[in-house]
Amino acid sequence: MKKWILSGFAVCILSLTSTALAELFDYRNTAMGGSGVASSNFVAAPLYNPALLTRYDSNQRGYVLTLPSVGVEYADSDELMVGLDDIVADIDSLEGELDRVLGMSGWEQYIAFQQMLASPLRESIVEQMKSLDKNYLLFDVALSTSLAKSNRHSGWAVSVNKTVDGGVGAVYDDADEQRLNSAQTLSDLDQLGSSVLGVAMYVTDYSFSYGREFWLADSRLAWGVTAKMQQVETLFYRASINNYNADDITNSENKVSDSGVNLDLGGSYWLNDHWNIGATVFNVIGADYETVHADDSYAKIDIAPLLVAALAYSNGSTTYALDIDLSDRAGLDIYAADKKLSLGNSRFYRVGAEWQTFTWLTTRLGYRMDRGSIKEDVLSVGVGLNYWQAVNFDLALMAGASGSYGGVLRLAMQI
Repeated sequence: MKKWILSGFAVCILSLTSTALAELFDYRNTAMGGSGVASSNFVAAPLYNPALLTRYDSNQRGYVLTLPSVGVEYADSDELMVGLDDIVADIDSLEGELDRVLGMSGWEQYIAFQQMLASPLRESIVEQMKSLDKNYLLFDVALSTSLAKSNRHSGWAVSVNKTVDGGVGAVYDDADEQRLNSAQTLSDLDQLGSSVLGVAMYVTDYSFSYGREFWLADSRLAWGVTAKMQQVETLFYRASINNYNADDITNSENKVSDSGVNLDLGGSYWLNDHWNIGATVFNVIGADYETVHADDSYAKIDIAPLLVAALAYSNGSTTYALDIDLSDRAGLDIYAADKKLSLGNSRFYRVGAEWQTFTWLTTRLGYRMDRGSIKEDVLSVGVGLNYWQAVNFDLALMAGASGSYGGVLRLAMQI
């Protein structure tokens, strides 16, 4: 029994290795492959590098208010949720048929039972469960809003960001084929070992960011800090395949709430008027969060420091950016009885480009690659519209080769 439990946990770990730091979503940077530690404008600086709050833009009118920006990334190449619903429906049909046969007696019951054993329904359930074995879906959702102000030497921003990072996985127990073929009572069907697992982390950051520029000899540098109050909620769900219900995953009994404080520290060094080197340490204050216990199983999620270095080139109308994770994005450990299982780390490389095609139109292109091969590599594109230097509308789209999709929509006003 522990063997299949741990196998199922491996699925969730594959899905959620990056939970320690959910994917950041920004209308511009997402379209540029998620790069932004050296290339962000001051509106996105609180998310990527608070030192870039000093990146003054003379076209900006004082304060910039970003109305709720929504970003989503979703990957379910094997249509897991549809497959699970089909399996549950077939198991319900099998239970109904078995209940009908058990209501009979004598020779009539014997004939009906033999007919039921010959039905392709049991074989269909087994094949469906096998096809979904160790399949999983991933999801990242982010909502953010901010008010930012920059001048020639400093900048600040207040923001609220909410991220949800998680996944659902399925695991097949080899013994279920025999259990299904020999099931003669409803209680026999309750012994199925195949399972559905889910893990997620909800984080809400209430942040204040500040950046300051200074000169050292002839070198232009900047530093920045983002102070965050964090509300953290973890979710852990496990159910046998015949008891699975998608509506139950987010039930309150599967969640644990906590809170904490954290810091992001950023730096920026301008080599000249066009080239910039940036670095950010996200979540300087590490913290561990433990999920609810499902029987003798639970997960621990670690929000650990993450160091990202970046290089960017910009000449005013064109920008090129490269971001590299210098530490791993990890932090999910699964415990079942006296066993612990951890699997894989993500480490991203990101490249992006932006072209100011017209004064009112900007186009963007990017690519994200995971050296750890945990998350799918994705290509991203985006477009931005600027109306009268007062209203901005931006859209970013992303897609991977095996069914990973995402997008960001943003509306901002200069006041």
